[in-house]
Amino acid sequence: STQSTGMNINIMLPILSRGLRSKRLVKFNKRSPAINRVPIARGYAQEVTGPTQLKLTLATPDSTIFQNEPIEIVTIPGESGVFGVLANHVPVITELKPGLLRIKKEGKNIDYFVSGGFAFVHKDSTCNISAIEAVPLEQLDADAARKNVSHYQDALAKASDDEARAVAKIGLQTAQAICAALGITA
Repeated sequence: STQSTGMNINIMLPILSRGLRSKRLVKFNKRSPAINRVPIARGYAQEVTGPTQLKLTLATPDSTIFQNEPIEIVTIPGESGVFGVLANHVPVITELKPGLLRIKKEGKNIDYFVSGGFAFVHKDSTCNISAIEAVPLEQLDADAARKNVSHYQDALAKASDDEARAVAKIGLQTAQAICAALGITA
């Protein structure tokens, strides 16, 4: 949006600041050539050029599952919602919540359950995911997940202090996320 007041123009521009994309109100004098020096980030409606595949690194504290593997898309369970990442995605850092991490490689889905961690999407079409745990979905036990939901619901109802409530809530959220990832009801 622009607003003109006398000799000054106020413009809302997306600018880069220490790697973060934000909109800031910038004032320019009509005669100032400074407007040509403002770095503009790629917008949503602009044509994307560059790599056609995303390079994924998925690691846990004790293993590296993928190391710069070319993939088509990764679907990430972020704290602010589930989102997909393709090549040329805008840079993002997000905390992982317990849930399904889906990787599409050569037309096939590869599914992992992640319990938490962080995902870093870089402007060079690379994505690094550091997960506390990443378990192939087929290794999860549906009956154990249902039992854990029941167990942690009981523990939450019986919790007598803040620590016991926190442990029960985390256990319940994780067990419910495993059930959701498996496509079962608890």
